[in-house]
Amino acid sequence: MRLMTSIQRAKGFVLGLLMAWFTIPTLAAPLQGSSFREDRILLQPKAGVAPAVWADTVARMGLRIHRHFAGLGGVTILELPAGSQIGELIPRLRTTGLFEFVEPDYRVRPALSLPNDPRLLDGSQWALHNTAGDADLDAPEAWDIQNSASNIIVAIVDSGVRLTHEDLAPNLWRNPRETPDNGRDDDGNGIVDDVHGINAIGSPNSTNLWDDLGHGTHVAGIIGAVGNNGLGGAGVAWRVQLMICKFMDGSGNGYISDAVECFDYARLNGAKIINASFGSSEYSSALDSAVSACRNAGIIVVAAAGNDGTDLDTTPFYPASLAATRSRDNVVAVAATDRYDQLASFSNFGSNSVHLAAPGQSIYSTYYYADNSYVYLSGTSMAAPHVAGVLALMRARFPLEHHTQIIRRMLDAVDVVPSLTGKCRTAGRVNLRRALANYQILNTNYAWITLTNSQTLTLANDGVSPALPLPFVFNLYGRNYTEFYVGANGLMGFSPSGLNLAANTDLTESTGPTNVLCPFWDDLNPASNGTVTWGVQGEAPQRQVVVSWNGVPRASSSNTRLTFQVVLNEADQTAVFQYKEVQPNRVLTGGGGRSATVAIRGGGAVEEAARYTVNGSPFTLANNMALIFVPVATPAAELLPSTNLVAGGPSGGPIVPNVASYELVNLGNTPLPWHAETTAAWLEVAPTGGVLQVGQHLPILLSLGSASQTLPAGQHTALARFFLNGQDNPLAVRSASVFIQGTNAALAVSPESSLITSGYEGGPFIPSAFLYTLVNTGDTETAWAARTDVPWLELSTTNGLLQAGGSDILTANLGLAANILTPGTHTGQVQVLNLTTGEPFLSRFITLQIIPRPGLLVVTPDTGFQGQGTVGEEVLPPAQVYLVSNTGPQSLDWQVTTTVSWVEATPNAGTLAAGDFAEVSVRWTTNFTTLAPGDYEGLIHFINLTSDAGTTTRSLSLQLNPTPGRLEILTPEPSILLTHTRGASTETAPSVSLVLSNAGGTEIIWSAELTESWLNLVPPDGRLEAGEHETLEIRLSTNVNFLSYGLYTNELRLLSLNGVSQTNLIQVTLDLLPAPGRLEAMAAEIPLQFHGFTNGPWWPEALTIWLTNHGDVEINWEARPQQTWLQTEPNQGTLSPQSNLALEVRFIPENLPAEGAAFTNELAFWVEGQATVELPVVFRLWSQPYLNWTRQLDAFHLSVPALPGRQVFLETSTNLMNWIPVVTNASPTLEPLEWQEFPLGGQLFFRLRVP
Repeated sequence: MRLMTSIQRAKGFVLGLLMAWFTIPTLAAPLQGSSFREDRILLQPKAGVAPAVWADTVARMGLRIHRHFAGLGGVTILELPAGSQIGELIPRLRTTGLFEFVEPDYRVRPALSLPNDPRLLDGSQWALHNTAGDADLDAPEAWDIQNSASNIIVAIVDSGVRLTHEDLAPNLWRNPRETPDNGRDDDGNGIVDDVHGINAIGSPNSTNLWDDLGHGTHVAGIIGAVGNNGLGGAGVAWRVQLMICKFMDGSGNGYISDAVECFDYARLNGAKIINASFGSSEYSSALDSAVSACRNAGIIVVAAAGNDGTDLDTTPFYPASLAATRSRDNVVAVAATDRYDQLASFSNFGSNSVHLAAPGQSIYSTYYYADNSYVYLSGTSMAAPHVAGVLALMRARFPLEHHTQIIRRMLDAVDVVPSLTGKCRTAGRVNLRRALANYQILNTNYAWITLTNSQTLTLANDGVSPALPLPFVFNLYGRNYTEFYVGANGLMGFSPSGLNLAANTDLTESTGPTNVLCPFWDDLNPASNGTVTWGVQGEAPQRQVVVSWNGVPRASSSNTRLTFQVVLNEADQTAVFQYKEVQPNRVLTGGGGRSATVAIRGGGAVEEAARYTVNGSPFTLANNMALIFVPVATPAAELLPSTNLVAGGPSGGPIVPNVASYELVNLGNTPLPWHAETTAAWLEVAPTGGVLQVGQHLPILLSLGSASQTLPAGQHTALARFFLNGQDNPLAVRSASVFIQGTNAALAVSPESSLITSGYEGGPFIPSAFLYTLVNTGDTETAWAARTDVPWLELSTTNGLLQAGGSDILTANLGLAANILTPGTHTGQVQVLNLTTGEPFLSRFITLQIIPRPGLLVVTPDTGFQGQGTVGEEVLPPAQVYLVSNTGPQSLDWQVTTTVSWVEATPNAGTLAAGDFAEVSVRWTTNFTTLAPGDYEGLIHFINLTSDAGTTTRSLSLQLNPTPGRLEILTPEPSILLTHTRGASTETAPSVSLVLSNAGGTEIIWSAELTESWLNLVPPDGRLEAGEHETLEIRLSTNVNFLSYGLYTNELRLLSLNGVSQTNLIQVTLDLLPAPGRLEAMAAEIPLQFHGFTNGPWWPEALTIWLTNHGDVEINWEARPQQTWLQTEPNQGTLSPQSNLALEVRFIPENLPAEGAAFTNELAFWVEGQATVELPVVFRLWSQPYLNWTRQLDAFHLSVPALPGRQVFLETSTNLMNWIPVVTNASPTLEPLEWQEFPLGGQLFFRLRVP
């Protein structure tokens, strides 16, 4: 098992879903010790097996009962003694037939990802409220409906929780039956001071609930971090009771036995939801039993689907995969989505195995580092607690609903997302608002209403009334109705369709009538007995419509007569079902609603349905009880039309139009207190507030008050804002725009000061244009005109019309005529006339200063001076010639400067008359020779010293390449002589070293080659950076031993593969000296062996030895036996080089010592006065008369004398080596003994062994 947190997935717990057809695995294969505890076994006794029987069986196997869970069907944890083999014990326990299952205690491991840096992410809690889109839970909208589940306990079966975290401590569950820190087990459950939960690791305790992994704290914050407290983030449920059930350690390890302990603790202590952000590919019957027990207690288990990116339809994961079975309808499997509503890349999925998805990537929540620590984590571990939080709020809002109804309601309310099609059952992501946005069904005070003015409806069997008027608008699931219908079969609705149906159905399914209220939908027959009445009581806005079925019998059981009613309330839009007599006799068929539907349904999807019971499941009805269906308050209003008030008139009035009419409409299902305000005193709204009833259309007037008559000339705007009481944002805004015409036309022109421009004769001039702002400072429309008094000024426009307070821009440009003006100062005017008043021109002066054009220095060509070369060599091109010209009307002085020292210009200064030119040669200086290889940049400036006409600049670029690599031999050897004796070891043979060097400036790659293979080069090739050295060693190879002695030559070639192409040749000469003579003696068997009896026979008669001279010179040899009973033929001689000789070795019987012994000798071969080879010789002499034998043509006859008290063993062999026993205990006499199978002409040897 492992926790369901991604990324890097650790080996461990993944959340997943199991299909119904998966079976419990057996131990057909050897158990893998890393996946389970080796000191525990889980089992469950079969029903009916006496505890004493199975307990005795366990004890006889040496096992100890660690924990027994009676509430889980007897699931038991066994402890194994040290040295036990779990792989042997589990099959033994299974074969007893006493147990439903026997299984290992599988391990749980987390798959934690590292926290993301918060600064890399925006929109911290996007899962609850996604500002970048709608891929969220719609939590803010849902929190308006329900944000607290303070009466709901959520068990977090995980790694613990940081108990003092600022956002979690107030929401931790407190055990009401336990007194904190008194050291006692107050509630008698065997755990001391379990105030906030348990630590199930090892044995259940409360000593350390603290999270030492971080996973559980993060999960807890997603479910229930305290909301609206100004700290950190908010959980899905702002208030909830978080029960800590720790079963994983700081390394992320946990086991099924401890998880089962946690599930049972949660069950026994009132948990309504268990969050299981862990999982395993191994099915566990023990965990399945724990989940089943939780189902029987109505507990919902939320399980993460896992982080392997796999399909759980084919690869199950537990406990999530338990959801695939109908018997585990309390398990919800959850996949993960990202902030863009895409299935997270790591998330498991399954069109049949996974119910829905929830946000699970980059989720911001509480963490265990500190009391104010928060991080981002990813995984289906983060998706599951979002769903757990949603279910907690739903259980608080819908307290009467069964766990299957709660789950069904949530699944019906998902946001269907295209990316989840085929990935989960609903193809949707959880939506908190839609899950909560349904009617609450609550018990309420029973108060039967008897009307004094009721009307009786005449209804046939399965009949439906005509349309009946509602005196007020009633809203059902967002739709307003003003009339209704009544069906004989205990229904009323806002459409006659389906009200005649006698066979009731579950309205949360797709069948059945819509827009209907069913206080008791059954096959009733008011036509045979009883009455159906309706009427209205009360005054607006507190009116009530009451429909009653009085003493109406069931069609199939006339003795079952029912009295109940529906009450529609105008004030709060609720519907009340009251039951006066629905159980006249519990024995009677249909009593208590056992064949009826009690529910309501709107006109949309099945999520627009709220069911209390169907056919008595999960609840039955009782006399004098009442149910109230409370809608989600959906305040909605609209102001029509959307147009604004636009008016105008002269100062003092009249202003028309002065009023606009609107309607304020209540579109929701609850009365709306409202108010309106305006932003200016001259704008009035009537009425200014009140209570807007459901469906009401209220006339609203927006008018210009008396203060509008005193508004000054100009444009005026004010707003009317309409608010629902208690809301900060207006539901509607309308504007009033009023234009007051004035009587004062005034014109202002800015700037008022004179403006100056200048430039050389012929232009350009800076600035070349001037902007003037014309403003109507009066209170009425003003016409204007503009002109200039000189031809070199041109205007962008010459007239215009300005409203009061309006402005315009007038541009004065220097025209082409300015380019032909002579040097000097020229002045012009821009004149603006107020045509409305006829006032004199407003003049603005512009001064143009024209400067005589000086000499103008022009440099060609436009290109820079670029050179390239190698360090120490010539750079090309060597020079660049520039032409400097004076294209102006005046003479000029010029100068050339550079920013670098490696370039010089000749000449570098001078004077140019108008139209004159000069050549400037730019070349490399000697300074560049000191530069290192590289790229160099610089600038050369041609400066006009006479005027400020500027400087002409050209670029300088020099690329110096390093000298190419060049291979040199620092210890040059034109030839090399090596001397070696043939046959000697090459390991100690002389060698020669050459030092190679790179005398160039770039890397070289070198290689060495030989023409003959009797030399080795170490290394044979390499790389040398500039200036580096390397040693090349020339060694003899083992191939030299295959050469005959003499002189040999070899050629060494040193090649440079890049850089300067070159080849160095070195001749290597080898003087291979003759190998000295070397004698070798060989025989068929060492040591040499002879055998025989005292008087014969002896064998063999002779042995052969081969002598070989492996040297290159002849040798003189001599054979010398150590004892005289051995001789060789010949016993000395001369061996030529590479020749061999065979000699015979014989023994001399008369020189043998006494009988009955084994004798050793040594045969030495002497060369040049030294013993070079020594061979051992053995002679075994058998004494007589222990064995008497005669040989005939076809057999041997042997006799053995009596040897009192001695045991004799007779053995035979054909080769003197492999002796085989023939007769044992051959005493006192053996005669004869025949071997008919012995082949004639061969040899057979006998011996006696006397211990």
